[in-house]
Amino acid sequence: MELILDGKNILNKSLLYKQLKMQINNEEFIGENLDALWDVLTMYNKITIIIKNDALLKRNLNNYYDSLIILFEDLVKINENNKIIYER
Repeated sequence: MELILDGKNILNKSLLYKQLKMQINNEEFIGENLDALWDVLTMYNKITIIIKNDALLKRNLNNYYDSLIILFEDLVKINENNKIIYER
């Protein structure tokens, strides 16, 4: 699975989850919080997370950005098939 998060398009937390839900397209992903995101992403064996315009994404999400990145980094730690790519 490939997830693309672009700071130009994700202006707030609500749009973040809208983008994620469209890309993940899994009926199990019903919450709009990091716990729900973790639960659904750990169902997959290989995830590539592409973060574009991360400075904008960080500005748009404020402190939530840090928690999101920690979640993604934890996904990489538990499964070497997962990876994060930053495109600036």
